[in-house]
Amino acid sequence: MLASVHSASVLGVDAHPVLVEVDVARGLPAWSIVGLASNAVKEARERVSSALVNSGFEVPARRTTVLLSPDSCTIQSQPFKRIRGATPE
Repeated sequence: MLASVHSASVLGVDAHPVLVEVDVARGLPAWSIVGLASNAVKEARERVSSALVNSGFEVPARRTTVLLSPDSCTIQSQPFKRIRGATPE
């Protein structure tokens, strides 16, 4: 299952669009986050997980891969504030 969500990252006073794609597949329960520098992944893992739960999504006990695609390569460790809604593709 693949879902895409548009989010944003705040850098200074500017908001930069970020595409968040989540894939849930068969396999042992695990979280993988790709698309960011390594120190940003530590922060993003908990924030994305919390955002999904707080948005009413159930996080299944499966292999979950999250791709964070910032619009600009300069966004490396800013927190992702909101996930508004998911649309299956």
